[in-house]
Amino acid sequence: MNSNTPTLADLVCLDTIELDLRAGDKWDAIAELAGLLEQESKLIDKVGYLQAVGERENQVSTSVGLGIAIPHGKSLAVKQTSVAIGRSTTGIQWDPDSPDICHLIILLAVSDKEADKTYMQLLAILARSLLDDGFREGLMSAPNRETLIEHLAQIKLSDHQ
Repeated sequence: MNSNTPTLADLVCLDTIELDLRAGDKWDAIAELAGLLEQESKLIDKVGYLQAVGERENQVSTSVGLGIAIPHGKSLAVKQTSVAIGRSTTGIQWDPDSPDICHLIILLAVSDKEADKTYMQLLAILARSLLDDGFREGLMSAPNRETLIEHLAQIKLSDHQ
Protein backbone atom coordinates (compact mmCIF):
# COMPACT_ATOMS: atom_id res chain seq x y z
CA MET A 1 0.00 0.00 0.00
CA ASN A 2 1.25 3.46 -0.85
CA SER A 3 2.12 5.21 2.41
CA ASN A 4 0.73 8.46 0.97
CA THR A 5 -2.75 7.01 0.48
CA PRO A 6 -5.05 8.39 3.20
CA THR A 7 -6.77 5.83 5.42
CA LEU A 8 -9.58 5.90 7.95
CA ALA A 9 -6.87 6.11 10.62
CA ASP A 10 -5.95 9.57 9.33
CA LEU A 11 -9.33 10.89 10.52
CA VAL A 12 -8.93 9.55 14.07
CA CYS A 13 -6.45 10.21 16.83
CA LEU A 14 -5.86 8.34 20.08
CA ASP A 15 -7.78 10.96 22.02
CA THR A 16 -10.91 10.68 19.86
CA ILE A 17 -11.34 7.03 20.80
CA GLU A 18 -13.15 5.92 23.95
CA LEU A 19 -13.03 2.18 24.58
CA ASP A 20 -15.43 2.37 27.52
CA LEU A 21 -18.26 4.80 26.85
CA ARG A 22 -20.04 5.95 29.99
CA ALA A 23 -23.15 7.03 28.07
CA GLY A 24 -26.42 5.23 28.72
CA ASP A 25 -28.32 6.43 25.66
CA LYS A 26 -27.59 7.53 22.12
CA TRP A 27 -27.75 11.26 22.83
CA ASP A 28 -25.26 10.95 25.69
CA ALA A 29 -23.00 8.79 23.51
CA ILE A 30 -23.06 11.37 20.71
CA ALA A 31 -22.33 14.18 23.18
CA GLU A 32 -19.51 12.20 24.83
CA LEU A 33 -17.82 11.52 21.49
CA ALA A 34 -18.39 15.10 20.29
CA GLY A 35 -16.66 16.20 23.49
CA LEU A 36 -13.58 14.24 22.42
CA LEU A 37 -13.62 15.99 19.05
CA GLU A 38 -13.97 19.34 20.78
CA GLN A 39 -11.02 18.63 23.11
CA GLU A 40 -8.88 17.89 20.04
CA SER A 41 -9.95 21.17 18.38
CA LYS A 42 -11.76 19.39 15.54
CA LEU A 43 -14.93 21.45 16.12
CA ILE A 44 -15.48 25.19 15.97
CA ASP A 45 -18.80 24.96 17.81
CA LYS A 46 -19.79 21.78 19.64
CA VAL A 47 -23.42 22.90 20.15
CA GLY A 48 -23.80 23.72 16.45
CA TYR A 49 -22.31 20.35 15.48
CA LEU A 50 -24.57 18.47 17.92
CA GLN A 51 -27.55 20.27 16.40
CA ALA A 52 -26.54 19.02 12.91
CA VAL A 53 -26.12 15.45 14.20
CA GLY A 54 -29.44 15.65 16.04
CA GLU A 55 -31.27 16.86 12.94
CA ARG A 56 -29.81 13.97 10.94
CA GLU A 57 -30.56 11.43 13.67
CA ASN A 58 -34.17 12.61 13.92
CA GLN A 59 -34.66 12.01 10.17
CA VAL A 60 -33.57 8.35 10.23
CA SER A 61 -31.82 6.30 12.88
CA THR A 62 -28.12 5.83 12.20
CA SER A 63 -28.04 2.35 13.72
CA VAL A 64 -26.84 0.18 10.85
CA GLY A 65 -27.29 -3.21 12.51
CA LEU A 66 -24.62 -5.62 13.67
CA GLY A 67 -24.38 -3.64 16.94
CA ILE A 68 -23.08 -0.51 15.20
CA ALA A 69 -24.29 3.07 14.88
CA ILE A 70 -22.76 5.73 12.64
CA PRO A 71 -24.19 9.05 13.76
CA HIS A 72 -22.98 11.85 11.53
CA GLY A 73 -23.30 15.47 10.74
CA LYS A 74 -21.94 17.95 8.24
CA SER A 75 -21.70 21.48 9.47
CA LEU A 76 -19.84 24.76 9.41
CA ALA A 77 -19.29 24.00 13.11
CA VAL A 78 -16.72 21.35 12.08
CA LYS A 79 -13.20 22.72 11.77
CA GLN A 80 -11.63 19.55 10.37
CA THR A 81 -13.32 16.41 9.06
CA SER A 82 -12.78 13.83 11.79
CA VAL A 83 -14.03 10.63 13.36
CA ALA A 84 -14.58 9.72 17.00
CA ILE A 85 -15.12 6.11 18.01
CA GLY A 86 -16.66 4.73 21.15
CA ARG A 87 -17.34 1.25 22.43
CA SER A 88 -19.95 0.38 25.01
CA THR A 89 -19.61 -2.90 26.87
CA THR A 90 -23.21 -2.79 28.10
CA GLY A 91 -24.56 -1.55 24.79
CA ILE A 92 -26.91 1.28 23.92
CA GLN A 93 -30.42 0.86 22.53
CA TRP A 94 -30.09 3.27 19.64
CA ASP A 95 -33.61 3.18 18.31
CA PRO A 96 -36.53 2.56 20.67
CA ASP A 97 -38.39 0.79 17.85
CA SER A 98 -35.57 -1.71 17.30
CA PRO A 99 -34.19 -4.48 19.50
CA ASP A 100 -30.69 -3.79 18.12
CA ILE A 101 -28.21 -2.82 20.84
CA CYS A 102 -25.17 -0.83 19.67
CA HIS A 103 -21.73 -1.57 21.09
CA LEU A 104 -19.69 0.37 18.53
CA ILE A 105 -20.43 4.02 17.82
CA ILE A 106 -18.58 5.79 15.00
CA LEU A 107 -19.27 9.53 15.02
CA LEU A 108 -18.48 11.37 11.80
CA ALA A 109 -17.87 15.10 11.80
CA VAL A 110 -17.65 16.50 8.28
CA SER A 111 -16.75 20.08 7.48
CA ASP A 112 -19.46 21.74 5.43
CA LYS A 113 -16.73 23.03 3.09
CA GLU A 114 -16.03 19.51 1.85
CA ALA A 115 -19.33 17.95 2.74
CA ASP A 116 -20.77 16.51 -0.45
CA LYS A 117 -17.90 14.38 -1.74
CA THR A 118 -16.25 13.54 1.59
CA TYR A 119 -19.49 12.87 3.43
CA MET A 120 -20.87 10.31 1.02
CA GLN A 121 -17.47 8.73 0.36
CA LEU A 122 -16.78 8.30 4.06
CA LEU A 123 -20.19 6.75 4.73
CA ALA A 124 -19.83 4.37 1.78
CA ILE A 125 -16.34 3.23 2.77
CA LEU A 126 -17.36 2.73 6.40
CA ALA A 127 -20.51 0.83 5.50
CA ARG A 128 -18.67 -1.51 3.16
CA SER A 129 -15.78 -2.05 5.57
CA LEU A 130 -18.07 -2.82 8.50
CA LEU A 131 -19.66 -5.66 6.54
CA ASP A 132 -16.31 -7.45 6.71
CA ASP A 133 -16.46 -9.72 9.77
CA GLY A 134 -12.71 -9.52 10.40
CA PHE A 135 -12.57 -5.73 10.25
CA ARG A 136 -15.66 -5.32 12.41
CA GLU A 137 -14.42 -7.81 14.99
CA GLY A 138 -11.02 -6.10 15.02
CA LEU A 139 -12.68 -2.82 15.99
CA MET A 140 -14.89 -4.49 18.59
CA SER A 141 -12.11 -6.46 20.26
CA ALA A 142 -9.07 -4.18 19.94
CA PRO A 143 -7.42 -4.25 23.39
CA ASN A 144 -6.30 -0.62 23.15
CA ARG A 145 -6.67 2.52 21.08
CA GLU A 146 -3.43 1.94 19.18
CA THR A 147 -4.62 -1.44 17.93
CA LEU A 148 -7.96 0.02 16.91
CA ILE A 149 -6.15 2.66 14.84
CA GLU A 150 -4.06 -0.10 13.22
CA HIS A 151 -7.31 -1.72 12.04
CA LEU A 152 -8.56 1.60 10.66
CA ALA A 153 -5.28 2.06 8.78
CA GLN A 154 -6.18 -0.99 6.64
CA ILE A 155 -9.01 0.94 4.97
CA LYS A 156 -7.95 3.38 2.26
CA LEU A 157 -10.11 6.46 1.77
CA SER A 158 -9.52 6.36 -1.97
CA ASP A 159 -11.25 2.97 -2.33
CA HIS A 160 -14.49 4.53 -3.68
CA GLN A 161 -13.17 7.38 -5.79
